[in-house]
Amino acid sequence: MAETSLRVSYERLDAGRPLEDDVLLAIDYASSPGIDDPRCLTVPLTPLGDCPTGEVWRGGRPVRSATDGDLHYAEDGDHVAGWLTIQEDLDGADLTAITERAYRDILNFHAQTDYRHIWRMWNFISDINQGVDDDERYRRFCQGRARAFRQAMDRGTIREYPAASAIGKKTTPRSLQVCWIGSRHGASILENPRQVSAFEYPRQYGPASPSFSRAAVAPTRMFLVSGTASIIGHESRHQGNLTAQIGETFKNLETLASTAAAQQAVRF
Repeated sequence: MAETSLRVSYERLDAGRPLEDDVLLAIDYASSPGIDDPRCLTVPLTPLGDCPTGEVWRGGRPVRSATDGDLHYAEDGDHVAGWLTIQEDLDGADLTAITERAYRDILNFHAQTDYRHIWRMWNFISDINQGVDDDERYRRFCQGRARAFRQAMDRGTIREYPAASAIGKKTTPRSLQVCWIGSRHGASILENPRQVSAFEYPRQYGPASPSFSRAAVAPTRMFLVSGTASIIGHESRHQGNLTAQIGETFKNLETLASTAAAQQAVRF
């Protein structure tokens, strides 16, 4: 059976319209719960302007959905997508421990299935920049994530970091939400020659470097880019100048695309 293609669209999600049977994952960026479907994750973010609030990932066949503990997932024979939400204040543990547990569960799930390759991950973290120095919540998140990846790499169940992003949100109670897409098939992992690899950042950014790669290219040549900002080397540039930050971000995206094309991983 030939490998199916993964597709993404951005559209309005209607609670009165069920998800189609080929939907692996729907992310509803909304302030209140939307579609009652185990494949749909609601992330409490407010969109800018009058734009679609749904991000919908589809495979090429009808999917089977299920749960495994806190994990919700759907598979179509080639791809798997899933999500989990952990309420921090109800759990009673700190963000580092919660993150380590969440990632350990996700990585263990993949190690026990035929979907051994994680292509991309999304992280939504309450009050992401709250805290000073190593107590900043993003740094604590990075510690927990790094511990889980280190354990999986030591066991040999994963060899490379997937593409990923981390987004802040305002929620009460605080929560960590993680969603991801994986496959039976490996992706080509890419780094940006203009930037230090995130997993090699110096100590000034925290006790553990961020555990992600800059981009991944699927076998069908879908280009999955990580969270990309106005960073050169390992330093953020153009503080206070939004226009220049956007310009630098596009330069980084163009460099990643050129790197992918040079490696014949994808065509543009």
